[in-house]
Amino acid sequence: MDAQDVRKRISGSIIRLRQQAPFFAVLAMHADYIEDATLPTAATDGRNIYYNPEFVARLTREELLGVLLHEVLHCAFVHIPRRGQRDPLKWNYAADYVINPMVKELPGATLPQGALLDPQFEGKRVEEVYDMLPDPPKMKAQLSVEWHDLRPDLGRGQDQDGQADGDGDPQPGQGRGGGEEGASKPMSPQELASYWRQAVNGAVQAQKVA
Repeated sequence: MDAQDVRKRISGSIIRLRQQAPFFAVLAMHADYIEDATLPTAATDGRNIYYNPEFVARLTREELLGVLLHEVLHCAFVHIPRRGQRDPLKWNYAADYVINPMVKELPGATLPQGALLDPQFEGKRVEEVYDMLPDPPKMKAQLSVEWHDLRPDLGRGQDQDGQADGDGDPQPGQGRGGGEEGASKPMSPQELASYWRQAVNGAVQAQKVA
């Protein structure tokens, strides 16, 4: 599967979201999707979503939908700016415990093996879960290093070209902030919060008229 086929798979997942979950589809279309072969899986810097094309090619249709939604929810919940001075790894655990049950609730979406799930954390805020967790080395459920996906370091100073085919369908690298330039410029925590607040408001409106 070449890079273009991978991009089509991602676009297809977003189109399926349009059909079955307009709320999540609007959120997904506010992100830019950037190829990055140096990553083991997928990750986000809070604005863009980065993916290893070989990883995406290995996923089932259901897993790809789950992974994309997982990363989009990290963005929409502004997990990176909210971390503050907390331990990055422990915060990543807490954020995953919060959003993964939401992903599993979407029909047609699954998560790859190793995703963190624990019923005791469902419905809680990330800050609450973080305070409930022990230090990562003492945890029974270990988050593989390849799933350390809250990466504010990604995208800084990069000059990557996005893809745009002009047919009106969402394309990787063609989000509302990045357009044809690929990765959008880094935002301050306040700008990220404002950007995703507007995205959520738009998603709510889309769900109402669906």
